[in-house]
Amino acid sequence: MGIKKVFICEDHQIFLDGLVSIITSHSEEFELVESASNGTYTAKKIPFLNIDILLLDLNIPGFNGFEVISYLREQKLDLKIIVITMYDDPTMIKKAKDVGANAYLLKDVSESTLLEVLRHPEGEKFFIQEGLTNPDHTLFKESFSNVVKLTMREKEIVQLVVKGNTTQQIADFLFLSVNTIETHRRNIYRKLEIKNLSELIGFANKYDLMN
Repeated sequence: MGIKKVFICEDHQIFLDGLVSIITSHSEEFELVESASNGTYTAKKIPFLNIDILLLDLNIPGFNGFEVISYLREQKLDLKIIVITMYDDPTMIKKAKDVGANAYLLKDVSESTLLEVLRHPEGEKFFIQEGLTNPDHTLFKESFSNVVKLTMREKEIVQLVVKGNTTQQIADFLFLSVNTIETHRRNIYRKLEIKNLSELIGFANKYDLMN
C-alpha cells in the first residue's frame, strides 16, 4: 500500500503535538508532510502537495473546517479527510458528511481508533466515532456551532456590517433591496443568538468571521 502522506490542520498546539506524535511514531505507515493552523492556508496549499490524508479541526482561523472540505472537494482531489473536533453536534456531523468528509471524530478519540480510521481505505462509508449519534449528548458545545449555520451571503453581510456599512450601503454594494438585507440581518442575529451590533462585532472577532 505504501506510506500514506498526512497533512494536519489544527490550531491548538497541545493537541497538534499529540497528533504529530502519533503520526511520527508510526513512520512505517504514515509520513507527516506538513501541519498548519489556518484553514485558508491549508485549503490553498494541499492541491500543490501529494497528500493522502487530511486531519482537520473545524474551528480554525481563516476558512473553517467545512469551508476547507468544500474547497478541496471542488478540486476533485483523491484525498481522505478526517474531521477531529470537540463538537459532538448532530447538525455538524451531518454537515461534515454532506460537504465530503470521510470521518468524524472527537478529540477524546483513542489512539487505536484514530489509527483504525487512518488505515481504513478511502471509500463511500462515512465513519462516525462510536457514541456520537445521540442528539442529547453534547461535549464542549459553544457558539461556533452556530457560526457554521451561516450562509456565505450572511458571512459577507456580517463582514460589511462590522466594517461600519449601513444597511443602505450594503444593499447598494450587493445589488439587493434594503428589505432583503434587513431580513438577512435578522436571520444572522437569530442564528448567532446575539441581540445587537456590539455583540455581533465581538462575535465576528472571536470566531474570525472577518477573513
